[in-house]
Amino acid sequence: RTDGPGFSYHPERLSMERTENAAFGPTDRIGQLTMRNLDIADSRDKLELYARQPLDQGQVLVENGTLFGALPAGGAEVITENPSVAGDEEAALDAAAMEVGTD
Repeated sequence: RTDGPGFSYHPERLSMERTENAAFGPTDRIGQLTMRNLDIADSRDKLELYARQPLDQGQVLVENGTLFGALPAGGAEVITENPSVAGDEEAALDAAAMEVGTD
């Protein structure tokens, strides 16, 4: 198991790190939009981390200057949530498997 603080992708987001009740296996594909949203959420999470850094520890430099201003926490979670698919994930996976013929 991969472990450590401040990883870009947490082990529970990676199917290869799951050994029990995995949502995806090696032959499954995660949609491009899902990966894009995870990337955006990861960037937001890192910006929140940098924004919380105390000024006495130095300023975080970014490409076009210094990161400054308030950045409310929790933005990454909002990005990764998808209320339009909330509900019975098992039924959605079963329907997709039937459609593809891998039931």
